Amino acid sequence: MPHRRKSNITRKIGQSPGVLIHVGAQRAERVDVVHHHFDAEHFETDTLPRQHPQIPDLVPDHINWLKISGLNNVEFIDQVGKKFNLHPLVVEDILNTEHMPKIEDYENYVFLTMKSLAIKRPDGSFIPEQVSLVLGKGYVLAFQELPSPIFKSVEQRLHNAQGRGRKRGSDYLFYMLVDVIVDHYYQVVDDMNTQLDDIEEEILASPNEEILGKLQSMRKDLVFLRRMMIPMRDAIGNLQKTGAHLIEPSTIQFFTDTWDHLNHIINEVESARELIPGLLDLYMSTVSNSMNEVMKVLTIVATIFIPLTFIAGVYGMNFDFMPELHWKYGYAIIWGIMLVVMGGMFFYFRRKKWL
Repeated sequence: MPHRRKSNITRKIGQSPGVLIHVGAQRAERVDVVHHHFDAEHFETDTLPRQHPQIPDLVPDHINWLKISGLNNVEFIDQVGKKFNLHPLVVEDILNTEHMPKIEDYENYVFLTMKSLAIKRPDGSFIPEQVSLVLGKGYVLAFQELPSPIFKSVEQRLHNAQGRGRKRGSDYLFYMLVDVIVDHYYQVVDDMNTQLDDIEEEILASPNEEILGKLQSMRKDLVFLRRMMIPMRDAIGNLQKTGAHLIEPSTIQFFTDTWDHLNHIINEVESARELIPGLLDLYMSTVSNSMNEVMKVLTIVATIFIPLTFIAGVYGMNFDFMPELHWKYGYAIIWGIMLVVMGGMFFYFRRKKWL
């Protein structure tokens, strides 16, 4: 899941707080801006030009959702921050795609940054994406590192007037966006549990060295998930104290449910982490048993040939006077003795269940 990538984090060393530098890989070539605004009766979407994106004005008496995908255009993100009176440190955190999840309360808005796992690579692994949300009175700003479809389901629900989203305020929209991000973690954890089950079956069927690489990769992914989700759970839990002036008590109850989901997912991650050492032990035990079987067969074969080698060695000595040396049937008799000895040892090993 996490991949090494170059970032601009070292450029911030020695800079003043609030200096705007995009931290992270250059993952989006352009900035896409979509403005949704709605009330109980209407839902409209305005897509701004990609070449020269502009900041739309908020529609009065509507809930405004401004979705910005792509964080490479530092100047444009700075303009958004100034238009909505965001603190320079907030804008700095929005541009830092390696920031850990956190929530901060300001006089006129609430800022939340977290990780999303909505995009899959061709190999099935997930791409971590930084998502920052700003909740204000009558609006929500969503900053996405990538143009991922994570909020597509929310857009469809609002467009089709499904649920209570169109009838509630911007705080409920804020909850819907957070909740859909958390829901994707269920899919990630379910996929990882399925992979662990497949690896267990593979170990029992035909253990190979590739399994060690898979387990090591999954261990890193689980550590990454845990490192992200614990501060995310703490941030959601702090909503009861933070942002109370912008979030209705009835919406806080929904966030409590999201906190429970995060807690459950973290427990699943912990269980998966505890399963990996067991799978490693199972792999080593299976490989050891396979090696023991090979050694047992080789030992039995060597044991069978020991008396045959002895007989052949005795009659291979170059003495002139040896019994049966010039006997007409000596060769056949020796072969018969060797076959009888071989067969007797074979049946003895079978009776002992060594074969």
